[in-house]
Amino acid sequence: DLPVFLMGNASQTDDAGGHTGVAGDLAFDAGTGNGSGWVPDISFLNDHTGDDTLSVAFWQKNRAVGNSSSFWLRSAGSNNGNRGFQAHNPWGGNTIYFDTSGCCDVDITRINLAITDNPPIDYVDATWWEGWHHFVFVKDGANKTIYIDGLIFHAGLGDPLPTDFTWGVLGGGQEITQNRMNGMLDDFTIYDGGLTFDQAASLAAGNAPDTVPGLLAHWDFDEPLPPDDDPEITSIVLNDNGTITVEWTGGVLEMAPAVDGPYTEVPGATSPHIIT
Repeated sequence: DLPVFLMGNASQTDDAGGHTGVAGDLAFDAGTGNGSGWVPDISFLNDHTGDDTLSVAFWQKNRAVGNSSSFWLRSAGSNNGNRGFQAHNPWGGNTIYFDTSGCCDVDITRINLAITDNPPIDYVDATWWEGWHHFVFVKDGANKTIYIDGLIFHAGLGDPLPTDFTWGVLGGGQEITQNRMNGMLDDFTIYDGGLTFDQAASLAAGNAPDTVPGLLAHWDFDEPLPPDDDPEITSIVLNDNGTITVEWTGGVLEMAPAVDGPYTEVPGATSPHIIT
């Protein structure tokens, strides 16, 4: 039941826009490089990474490729951008990087390989990324493996996983404009343990995520979004004089002394409202 908050121009695809192409299957669309999905709390992973195992699997389709991250699971103590478990998929339109417990030492925190150095069976050129493909990033003890469409693409080594995960980003990096992907994700899943060759192949063949043991999280992006007329904050701007201007549609603006409340209505506030 963990929500993914759609940030920037991120959205759901139209019906049948998911990897199966059938009615009822939708996908997450990061937009054209200025959106992402934010998962505010992934601390549940910390109960599962003490044995140095974790797997992330998903379907991906790009409009265009560049310097992007498909996901970024933040670890407070991991260096170079708190890279607890993240993948540039790809970076620069060619190389896939898989970082864990920091970055960027090969076989310590990172493994990487150009897709042209071990191309998938149907790979011709960079337009390959414009179709749906299945990816699995596995940490199984010291071993790290990347699967593409059920086959091993690259493998290497890595230091033990952290146990201080905090939050996650889908379709980008942890900074607001960082590493945004221009494309879509579907059936994004996280598993306890290191997925095997057969399990990666099973998911790539289209079998349901819950048919593989150890499923911790699954976002299929099929649930309809709330109607557009629901209350929504549409803009938050930091002004030069240190004030903040907030704009919203529907509902009323509320405030609280702490994130967990209690919240009360801001007296007389109408949109836009300046907070001093």
